[in-house]
Amino acid sequence: MKHFLPFSMLLAGAAFSGSAFAQEDRPQLTPSMEHPNIILFLVDDMGWQETSVPFYKEETPLNRRYRTPNMEEMAKQGVKFMQAYACAISSPTRCSLMSGMNAARHRVTNWTLEYNTKTDAGSTVINLPDWNYNGIQPAAVATDHDLDNGTPITSFPEILQNAGYYTIHCGKAHFGSLTTSGADPENFGFDVNIAGGANGGPGSYLAENEYGSGSFHVSGLEDYYGTGTFLTEALTQEALKAIEKPINENRPFYLYMSHYAIHSPYDPDTRYTGNYTNYFDEQLQANLNTQEINHAALVEGMDKSLGDIMQYLKDHPDVAQNTVVLFMADNGGQAVSVRQGRANYDQNWPARGGKGSAYEGGVHEPMMLYWPGNTNIKQGSENHSRIMIEDFFPTILDLAGVKDYETVQKVDGKSFADILRDPTIERTRTNIWHFPNLWGESQNTAEGYGAYSAILKGDYRMIYFWESQERRLYNIKEDIGETNNLAKAEPELLKELSKELTDSLKAYDAQRPSYKETGEVIPWPDEAPTPVEVGEAVPVTAGIFKYSTEDVKYYYTISDNRGSESGNKNFYWTLGEHNGYKAIQATQEQFANAYDATKQYFYFMPGSDETHFTMYTVDGRKVNYVDGITGSGWNSGNVGSDVTTPYMQYETEEAGEFQLISIGSFGRYAIKAPNGDLLNDRGTANGSTANMKWVINTYSGFQLTDPGSQYKFTAVPGNSISGLITELYNKYKENADYVGAHDISSVTPIYEEAMKDPDLEDLKALEDAYAKTPILEMEFGKIYRLRNYARKASTGNTSCNGAGGYLEPIDVNNPDHKESTKVAFAAIDADQTHANALWRAEAAPAEGTFYLRNVNTGKYISATNAANGNTALSTDDISQAQAFKIVAYGDMQYKIALASNESVRLHVSGNVDGTKQTTRLMFYNAEDKNTASAWYLVYARDIDVTTKQSANGNFASTYLPIAVDMPEGLTAYTGKVEGETLKLTEVKGTVPAETGVVLKGENAQTYSLPIVDQEVAALEGNELQGSLIYKATEGMPYFQLLVTEENANYQSVTSDYLTGNAAWLDGTGVTAPDGLTLDFGGQVGIDQVEADKKDSKIYDLTGRRVKRPVKGIYIQNGQKVIY
Repeated sequence: MKHFLPFSMLLAGAAFSGSAFAQEDRPQLTPSMEHPNIILFLVDDMGWQETSVPFYKEETPLNRRYRTPNMEEMAKQGVKFMQAYACAISSPTRCSLMSGMNAARHRVTNWTLEYNTKTDAGSTVINLPDWNYNGIQPAAVATDHDLDNGTPITSFPEILQNAGYYTIHCGKAHFGSLTTSGADPENFGFDVNIAGGANGGPGSYLAENEYGSGSFHVSGLEDYYGTGTFLTEALTQEALKAIEKPINENRPFYLYMSHYAIHSPYDPDTRYTGNYTNYFDEQLQANLNTQEINHAALVEGMDKSLGDIMQYLKDHPDVAQNTVVLFMADNGGQAVSVRQGRANYDQNWPARGGKGSAYEGGVHEPMMLYWPGNTNIKQGSENHSRIMIEDFFPTILDLAGVKDYETVQKVDGKSFADILRDPTIERTRTNIWHFPNLWGESQNTAEGYGAYSAILKGDYRMIYFWESQERRLYNIKEDIGETNNLAKAEPELLKELSKELTDSLKAYDAQRPSYKETGEVIPWPDEAPTPVEVGEAVPVTAGIFKYSTEDVKYYYTISDNRGSESGNKNFYWTLGEHNGYKAIQATQEQFANAYDATKQYFYFMPGSDETHFTMYTVDGRKVNYVDGITGSGWNSGNVGSDVTTPYMQYETEEAGEFQLISIGSFGRYAIKAPNGDLLNDRGTANGSTANMKWVINTYSGFQLTDPGSQYKFTAVPGNSISGLITELYNKYKENADYVGAHDISSVTPIYEEAMKDPDLEDLKALEDAYAKTPILEMEFGKIYRLRNYARKASTGNTSCNGAGGYLEPIDVNNPDHKESTKVAFAAIDADQTHANALWRAEAAPAEGTFYLRNVNTGKYISATNAANGNTALSTDDISQAQAFKIVAYGDMQYKIALASNESVRLHVSGNVDGTKQTTRLMFYNAEDKNTASAWYLVYARDIDVTTKQSANGNFASTYLPIAVDMPEGLTAYTGKVEGETLKLTEVKGTVPAETGVVLKGENAQTYSLPIVDQEVAALEGNELQGSLIYKATEGMPYFQLLVTEENANYQSVTSDYLTGNAAWLDGTGVTAPDGLTLDFGGQVGIDQVEADKKDSKIYDLTGRRVKRPVKGIYIQNGQKVIY
């Protein structure tokens, strides 16, 4: 039986850990049918047809191409599983295998390598979710560094290890990204790791190339360098050596034989390439080319490895009797890159697609069982039970006789151990795939690539493509090539599978992409438009637009497709006037101000059936297609004046019922009026507000191909009139601290009054008032955060479009800075918790110029090296500091230019010398409008801190370079060691700069601590210390706050560095093997003087008010201050 522990338990090391039991302390098991040896032989990038063993109902030409005699022998002596499935990409499969989680739940949905680096292809249409690109991480040892976009798990090898198994990893791991704990298989409970790391493929299979270099180097095989040993052979030899130890000790073992083969590069395995030279291939109807020859040789070399292991078992029948061998692959065969033949057809035929694809060729795997000691096995048989990769987790534990175990993750896999014990049992399951990503090698949605989710239930696979919201439905039993899309023919089945897929994704807490244009998350599969024939009415779903209710409104703009015509732009429906009628017209103008923009907002209500709807203006006026009289300006007089004709009008007596009509492509629809006319944007001048187009019929009848009749509905924020007003106010408020923004202090009362009885005129009043407020200017002496517009460390050269990194001085020991350790400053992925991101603009001698001094380190940006192309350096000496001035760049964006030469400015480059040293700060004078030279200057009012939950409270610690106040719900404490207790005393009022404190919150959440930018007297009796940057422990004893689910206390530090901006204790003379218990009581600070803590008045130490203080100590806001 398995038990699920909450993720928060990982902080306490609650999961079984690979280091939890020394080998001598583990249970003493012996190999038996109840505790058999288990070998999982996993092949990389092997398609279900890349073998001489048929996994289809008949032998195929591909089966005749490949030579895999040992797989044939395994099939003859064991069982073939005909419906085994995995994810379409390596890392998701391997993370599901190790965790038992569906990929939608563990969120490692694409391949991983570099730390904090996505591997997705780019898109101009969708934003991909912030998936866990740092991979899975071993919960028992995971650090904050690991869990930043990493998933904590308890792995099954870890559980096997603690149950008494000897565990061996050999070959490809690909669990966690570089520099994380998850990159090392031993952290997941393997006693031995042979050649496994973060890399997802080998740099080379050749010993003379030392098995590659850089990030794809296969490490740990140095003894084979220069020997001519092919990588597959070297791994096999090492694996066979490794199993000798547990066999000699009569202990059961688990061998994860995870080959890098047959992943690219297709290096020649010269032992076998001769078998395929001049081979005429039936599938290709051509001789194999060099790449295909090498690929086939890789397959045969892999098969030889399997044969060597099988032969070892045959040579040791007593071992074989108690050994289970499972053969499996991690994803479909490569079907696009470097392959011969028709991409997506000839490589995994008769299935369609390949690695990365949602189609059968991307996910159907060859799977076999060999178990000599199992007398229930009918040799040479087939089993048609459906298997999914996450099922291996509970299955292997079940086979090993491990019944009671705990995991920090919820295990989604279903054990099929009973089927392995008795292969006459067959059953099915529903399989779910989730890939909200873009694979770098293909985004061809026609062949199943792109961002998708899919469900396989019974004989039917339904695929949902997120970008287009298209659903495809196939009967894979009758149509293995998935060429006959049944989505339109089987609407009820499509609806059923869409609902089940949606429910499953929601249960997994799956991430979804969003549209770049609107920022809206893409609808779930069951909200997607219903497939219909071109010209038919389309049932309205939330994927097109959401229906409003009396209480909640969903507003949309309606635009045509004129922009698809050369030299033109799209037109937007807009409330207008014509000849005394309230006409809906169309203009190319999108109004910049919020009040006028509402003239282009409409909402919808359900009509008489699922295809009919009614339409309303933003303030609820009815819309209809009714008769009106034309004027002389109508279509340049081509219709004539005083002609009665129907056109779109608002504030009509009735709301007309309209329909959407399919035009054959997703996202745009024709609109049919109540009388059957197809609506069209017609008129003269192209979109000037003085002479807009009118929304009428197509003149020439039902023409779906006219771009003026192809409409798109784009959601806008705000779900009521009050919501629109609040959206506008929040927009103003969000930028309130930006240099170049408006001061909103006078606008806030107008907003508050408007919310009492909101209407559209209040929106206009708020907007008008904001336009009249003064612009915020940079003030020397104040503290700012400097945010680059374009770049941040995790994305390098990829533009962030206004969401770049914050400028920080680099601390080489800080994990947040690891990608930029060779430079002085970089644009770091930061938030308001980073004290390193605080800068003071200190006035320089020349008027309007300033120095930039980092508040946390005290370092300035140096004038040394300040020339085009050079990296910015730091200095402690103000006389060596560079003076700057700001030059307007764009909306609230500035260039930070040299005071002496404004053409040279601070700039963020994507990398240094082609290395992974990303986003260095440099000087630059080219490309005047380069956005990597654009900065937001944000006044720093507060700094954030996040408390973690424990059984005895919600805690954090801090040591900041500036004084801060405590917000409501958060209390600061000083500390003093008394025996094995840390006595904590509440701080009343402001916490001085460089003061170590423990923070206790009412909830586990992020709190904003207001900055007090003045000197505050030190607190007495505080033994909590800290450092502003990471500090080497150098073997000295220290204690630091550790928060687990069960307890929060000060524990002895075992790491090499103390965290910067956190409070620690000098542990000299402290004896507390179980840590220092937190004990609360007492207060420290000024409490004897009665003064209003909110009036900012100044008092002397006797309590008398002082209007003009001279130098000395005073009380302000209830705290000592120094003037």
